[in-house]
Amino acid sequence: NPIKALDYLDKGGKYLDEAVKLDSKNPAIRLLRLENGIEVSRTSPVKRYSVVADDVDFLMETDMTGWDGVLKAEVYLFCGYFQTDAGDLDTALDLFDSAIEAAPNSEPGKSAQKMIDKYPALSQVLRTVPSKSSSSSGKSILAEYCLSLRNAT
Repeated sequence: NPIKALDYLDKGGKYLDEAVKLDSKNPAIRLLRLENGIEVSRTSPVKRYSVVADDVDFLMETDMTGWDGVLKAEVYLFCGYFQTDAGDLDTALDLFDSAIEAAPNSEPGKSAQKMIDKYPALSQVLRTVPSKSSSSSGKSILAEYCLSLRNAT
């Protein structure tokens, strides 16, 4: 029953939100909500991007010194997915590079490499475009094109 499934998605999101509320400084809970929010937003009518944007900010500001490389790669990968979906492909590609650097042979590292491989020529173009302030319209056009490629696959 689709209505019941949407209700479960909503309830699950509320449980994760409550967990973050109870322990807002816990990176594991933030990462869990981010992963869930990205997958739910991509695969259902329920969109949690506005909620998980806070998790992306939190995780990117967290000192990951001493963390396992695979865990770092997972954080970078899902923050990269968020940035891809938000249309900031330049930042997403940098995050995917960081995921690969953190743990190249891990599942998150391999997934990040697949994302970079989707846009080989465009990633080179994006990386040669000067600052956002001087050419934001060019980046926007390229980002829209890249998103259309991602959605086509």
